[in-house]
Order: sequence, then C-alpha cells, then structure tokens
Amino acid sequence: MMTLDDSGFGDDVSFNCIDTSLEVKRYTFRKRKQNSEDDSEYVKQLSKTIHKSTPQRQSTRKRVKTAETPPEPIRRPGRPTKAKAAESERKLLEKLERSLGNKKQLTRNNVETPIVANKREGRHVEEEEKLAEEETEQEDIKDGAKINHSHDNLKRQPCKACSNCLRPDCRKCIFCKDKKKYGGPNIKKQKCQLKEKCSSPTVLCQICKGDVSHLVGSDSPKSKVVKKSTKPDKTPAVEILHDTPAECGFCHRGHQDDPLEGGKMFSINGVSCHYFCMLFSYEGRQLGADKDGLFGYYGEEVKKQMDVGEDISCQHCAKPGATARCSLDQCGASMHFPCGMEAGATFQFMGRMDVFCKDHRLRQDVESFPSPPDSDCVICYEEVEDDGEEDILGIRAPCCGRHLHRDCVQRFAMTSGTKHFKCPNCNNKDKIAKDFKKHGIYIPHKDAAWELPEASSFYNFQDMHLRERRCSISSCLCEEEEGRRFSEVEGEYEIVLCGLCGTNGAHIKCGNISQDSLDYVCEDCGNS
Repeated sequence: MMTLDDSGFGDDVSFNCIDTSLEVKRYTFRKRKQNSEDDSEYVKQLSKTIHKSTPQRQSTRKRVKTAETPPEPIRRPGRPTKAKAAESERKLLEKLERSLGNKKQLTRNNVETPIVANKREGRHVEEEEKLAEEETEQEDIKDGAKINHSHDNLKRQPCKACSNCLRPDCRKCIFCKDKKKYGGPNIKKQKCQLKEKCSSPTVLCQICKGDVSHLVGSDSPKSKVVKKSTKPDKTPAVEILHDTPAECGFCHRGHQDDPLEGGKMFSINGVSCHYFCMLFSYEGRQLGADKDGLFGYYGEEVKKQMDVGEDISCQHCAKPGATARCSLDQCGASMHFPCGMEAGATFQFMGRMDVFCKDHRLRQDVESFPSPPDSDCVICYEEVEDDGEEDILGIRAPCCGRHLHRDCVQRFAMTSGTKHFKCPNCNNKDKIAKDFKKHGIYIPHKDAAWELPEASSFYNFQDMHLRERRCSISSCLCEEEEGRRFSEVEGEYEIVLCGLCGTNGAHIKCGNISQDSLDYVCEDCGNS
C-alpha cells in the first residue's frame, strides 16, 4: 500500500528517510559510550586525591584543595630595577658634576650646592642682602640722607586753616549726629556733609620731615590707580539753613523768600542747589528712593546735570545752568526755574514734570466756568487785576468760577497739603486740585501744617488733657502751705470743679458745697 508523507512523496522516499534515522541513532549510541568511558577515567583520577574517611553529610563535608603551582610574581610595568636605578643615579650625578664644574666624583652624600652651604651656616645669601639693605636705609634715615621713595601712597590730611575746614558743623546731618561731641556713638567717623573738601590738603613724609604736597605724583612713574565703586552714593542731602550763605549751582541764586521760587536749598556731594532746579532738569534721572540723595537724585547725578548746564544759557537772564527746557519739540527754549516762574512759564508738578515756556504756557478754558459775582480774591479779599492775554497773576476755580491770586492759592496749597486742599469758596476738592496741578500749582504730598506736631499750639492740644485744680473763691479758708492748690481726698478741703464749665473749682469748705451731692456752680457760670 502506497502512502504519502508530509512532503507529498511516495513510499520510496519514506524508506530512505528511515535508513538515515537508523544511522543517526547508531552514531549517538557510540558517542554516549565513549563519553561514559572518559567519565569513568576522570572519576578514578579524582578518587586518588580525595582523603578516604567515613562518609559525612553534605552540609559538614570538608572540601579538599587540590595541589596548585605557586603563581609567578607580577612585575609592574615601568618599575625600574635596582640596576636601572643605579644607572639613572650615576647619570644624574655626572650631569650635576658637569653643571657645577667640579672635577671630583660626586655622590649623594658629598653633593653641596651654594644654597645648602649657606643653610648650614644658618643664613641664606638673599636674606643677608635684604638685611644689609634695610640696615643701610635705617642709617640713611638717621643721617638725613635722601632716599629714592614715592609719596603717592601717603595719606592727605586737611590743613585746618582754609575756609572749608573752618566752616562750622550743621549738627543736623547723619554724620554730625554720629559725632561723640554731639552725643552720638562715633561709628561713622565722617565730617559734616555741608563741609566741602579741603582746598589745600597737606601730605607729611617721615623721610623728608615736612609737607610734600607739592611733590606728590612728581617722583613716581606709576601713580596709584583707585578703582571707582560701581554702586551709587546714596548719602541723603542736607538742608541748608536760611541764615547760612549758599548759592545754587543751577540758577546761581541764594535762598529765596518764597519756597516756591526755587524750593529749599540742599547740599549734596559737595555742591548746593535748589530742589526744584534739579527736579525740572530736562535730562535728570531720579533713580533712587525718596530717602536716597536729593529725594531720589544721587549726588553724582546732581553734579552731572550741573556740568551739562554749563553750556546752556537761560533765555531770560543769559546765565549758564539752564537745564529746564520747554517740552514742545519745536520750541526747545531753556531757562532757570526761578526765571521761568517770574516770566509766567508753566511747571507741572505731576507726571513727567513737563515745562511750558511763556509762549506755550497752558491757559484755562474760562468760557466753560460759572460766572462769578465779582473779581475779588476769595483768600485775600483784594481785586484780581486783569492782565489781558497774559493771565499770569490770577487763576480761576473751575468749580465755582471765583477769581484767585496765583500767589495766594500757592501759599494756601503749601499750608494745606494734599489732604486738606480744597476750594476756599465752595469746598470742592477733586475738580479744583486736578485743574490747578495742570496749570502749575504745586500741592505738596503732606498733612496740613496745623496738624503737624510742631504746630500743635494752633488747637492748643497740649492743654486739653490738663485741668488746673485750684480754689477760685475770693476768700479761700485753706491755711495749708499750698493754699488754693491744696486738695485732699474726701475731706473738707477737697477741690470740686464747676459742673458747667469744668474749669473753676472750690474747696468744699470755702464754697459751702454739700459732701453728699458735690454739686458746684462757679460765679462765672452762675451769673450768666
């Protein structure tokens, strides 16, 4: 019977496959037999090395190490032998012998260099030379001989004779308050901020024995380079008192009677200026806080603006230092702050601090204002003069249309501050403040002058919580040493105040006051 295998061929092919499978089985059988014989020989050899003893458990059976040949010593690569080390040492000695020019054979023990020889003597050659130089310098100093030396590193000291050194302290700046003679801790140890640098400092040299300020920098080829600090000087400015003479570096004027004409005078970084002159500098940069420098202007910035203003002259007085400029690009007129105020320019104390010259000053839209009954100023009750198109002296309130003098409004704003500024006629706050700031009225950010502690006598605050207890009866019967001011608790000489005014008082005995009710009315209140 003929069948098909998996390959699809007939029985003839399947018989050939059976024959090949028998050959494979025979080969594997012979291979296994040969491996078994090899294993038996290996077991025989291994049994000879194992110590014959009683059988033990697998966990406690001892392992026997086979005999192994000792490992050969490993030599590290690059490590010289003794012969090579001796050869290298010999070559080194020969090289040293040639360099020193010594004819005898040198060894490790008899090699001596000049440095070693001097060390054995106890002093180095270089040390001896330095000591010799120092001794000669000291001898020359004693003899008064001239030595080549420099004066650049010597400290400059004030002469204590020029006007800057003799100027008195202000006793208000942080450095004056720090001084020990004014009750300070003496930590900062700096001179008064109002004092400028000494005009002729002295330089004392111990070698020359005298003042060498005229020789400083002349005998030294390399002068000392001082690195400038990158941090700005935040030293606050000091207000110059009105009785102290000073001149502004911008407008070249002194103290002004009206604070608005230039603001207060301050001293910073060795220069003096009005605050408003610096405030309206066209290129001024206010980078600091209000407590730093001149209300945010560092001392370096103030001096920089003064240097810039030296080349700019004022269109009104023709003097240099005119750093205020009209904000209109097509104009560009330069002026001093006081000169501009006198001529009628507009200085806006808000936003970007814009300036408008006399020709381009801002004018009020008076046609939209209510019509006032008269042209009298509400503050001073005097008539506001009509100066035509200029309109420099007067200003009108946008809320009620009343006429006001510009100077009167400015003084009222300086006294009231932002919290209490209002229309003196209709008490409007928001509308009038916005319009007046736009047209050049300065309203400072502060409380009213009558609310400050130094002006507390305006309301007599210090006396409101005090009551004077004394007997106001014309014929006081108290015989004590204190007399009318004597008051005892729960006695006939206790002082009882008037129940109506609370000011006048009387002893119980002197005023015939009932001790049960303690009701008393003084003569002033009883007669009324």
